[in-house]
Amino acid sequence: MESIPMVSIAVITYNHSKYIRNALNSILMQQVNFEYEIVVGDDCSPDDTQDILREYQTLYPDKFKMILRPKNIGPTKNYYDVIMQCTGKYIAHLEGDDYWTDENKLQKQVDFLNANPQYIGTAHRMTMVGEDGQVLAHQYYPDCKERIYTLKHYGKGLLPGHFATLVYRNIYKENKYDYSVLYKAHEFIADRTIALILAAQGNIYCFDERMSCYRYVTGHGTSFSAKQYGKKDYKGMYRYYYNLADYCKQELYSTNALKNVECNLFGVGIENRLKPMIIFRTYKSLTDKRYVCFCTLSRIIDLTFKKVTTLLKHYVKKCFENS
Repeated sequence: MESIPMVSIAVITYNHSKYIRNALNSILMQQVNFEYEIVVGDDCSPDDTQDILREYQTLYPDKFKMILRPKNIGPTKNYYDVIMQCTGKYIAHLEGDDYWTDENKLQKQVDFLNANPQYIGTAHRMTMVGEDGQVLAHQYYPDCKERIYTLKHYGKGLLPGHFATLVYRNIYKENKYDYSVLYKAHEFIADRTIALILAAQGNIYCFDERMSCYRYVTGHGTSFSAKQYGKKDYKGMYRYYYNLADYCKQELYSTNALKNVECNLFGVGIENRLKPMIIFRTYKSLTDKRYVCFCTLSRIIDLTFKKVTTLLKHYVKKCFENS
């Protein structure tokens, strides 16, 4: 019988020939005392990505499970198929244009999960870099700055960490829920769907260390930043949270999860000034109107404070430059 790997690393790629070696090497440099598998799903890249992946499969046949698609099926369906083929006790994530920076990342997260069965997963901080790897001055990402991530943080629009920071228990092997929502809810936002699914089943521990880099690429690729750059698809975001709210009712049966999804649903409507009738209908359907309205108000205040702070910093910087 084949041994079950401790970790399955799900790697999603499309048009990543410029970056994929860096991503895969950051996995192979990991110092661990357990077995792991790397499950790569390339969504029919038109560049040289699949040729590079074949090279790695030849060099490390015992490490890689390559899924090289002859036809493009879309990022979320590609992702869903990859995680369904992960056999490890835990799952880690990495997109083909991001990379890990700490060689002990996997060991730290696995050790924590082994010692703390009450947690569903772990995450950590990351560094945002540009296409050529330069550290960006603007380092904003909606990740949780507290040690423990819960559904309440989800209701505030926060994530436990960037996609590449997650290591969590392989919930997909248990068949407890229908996880096809990962590709049915929206075309691009799998990280927010995963955050909801995990937080509905347990808390996530967040390390303070920065152990990966998120490559903020807006010109090409299938990342959320690339697909959404310059767009203001508020209605699409609203529909996404509407679908997640329906998922909470039909599949998760979790009132706590539902009201925190509704915080995001109502917040998107208010913040982006959708039609008053849409906002009114949403308000009438809320599970806990008081809770959702309070979260939305505090979220708007927080966003306003951040915008004002950013403007003040920019103004002060200009003053010093001109003096």
